[in-house]
Amino acid sequence: MGLEVPRELSITGFDDVAMAAQIDPPLTTTRVPNAEIGRLAASYLLARLAGNVPSQVPALVPDFVDRCSTAPPG
Repeated sequence: MGLEVPRELSITGFDDVAMAAQIDPPLTTTRVPNAEIGRLAASYLLARLAGNVPSQVPALVPDFVDRCSTAPPG
């Protein structure tokens, strides 16, 4: 579309895939704790299968990865 990132348009991603840091400009994104999500899901499932009431799953906060694809509004 001929737009200049981030001068005319800010772009963000999600999950901080490896390619995000390699493109031009590098993509601002969020990184989620995938291994922790998997561990908590497995623990919850195993508790349910054992007939137990699993503890409440804690809120997991993603990390903000600030790169070069975003800028303040003009």
